[in-house]
Amino acid sequence: PIPNDFGDIVINEIMYAPKDEEPEWVELFNRTDTEINLKGWRFADKTSSPIIADEEQVLEANGYIVLSESEILNDYYNIPTEIIVMNLPSLNNTGDKLKLINSWNQIIDSVEYNSNWGGENENSLERISTDVESNDSSNWKSSINKNSATPGLINSVSKKDYDFAVSEIILNPDKP
Repeated sequence: PIPNDFGDIVINEIMYAPKDEEPEWVELFNRTDTEINLKGWRFADKTSSPIIADEEQVLEANGYIVLSESEILNDYYNIPTEIIVMNLPSLNNTGDKLKLINSWNQIIDSVEYNSNWGGENENSLERISTDVESNDSSNWKSSINKNSATPGLINSVSKKDYDFAVSEIILNPDKP
């Protein structure tokens, strides 16, 4: 198969400081209109680079997948996408350098996050836009979701397709 391009899949959400016994996790997002097989891909930090999947593992077009060290993640969230249980590198609470590497040993995405970007107080660190470069600190914020995170779903801080706001209110009569 032809290797994927940089940015086809992005690191989209990071839970580096979870509450209680919740496992750490990372969400990936496929920005393309085609499914991508993650067989032989690796997820790395500064000290390790474990394989995501030894067998066929498809990430659907425009879809999400969650990498976690434990399947008990389902006890904390209602996750509508697949969870890949793997030997996820430990995510440092002060910051870390994460890389997504394809089976051709090419970096597909990388982010060097810092705790001052967000993700504190047991909230995940969410990417605002998948179209903005991964290491732009202004493109990351703490989750504002009532569950503190959005694994497998559009991020709570992302611009929505049909986002709206009230710009003006006109009362008739002026004082009803």
